Amino acid sequence: MAEGASNKVLITGAGGFVGSALATGFAALGYQVTAQDIVFDAQTRARLDGVTLLQSDMAAVAGAGLPDLPQADIIIHAAAIT
Repeated sequence: MAEGASNKVLITGAGGFVGSALATGFAALGYQVTAQDIVFDAQTRARLDGVTLLQSDMAAVAGAGLPDLPQADIIIHAAAIT
């Protein structure tokens, strides 16, 4: 990470294949990562060791506002309805 660069990353859908790969990649580069998803299975939790996990359902609050999300310099939206 370049000096003075943003260092807080929020990744939605981080319980999935792509989102969890992004989360581990950013964490390995020294970013402070918050991973959000509706569920994290045991394997994904283990893979995301050292990453802050936020388990919430973004779809359940549609129209009612978003859940409290942490401040982030970078947001990657990898969540999907499947």
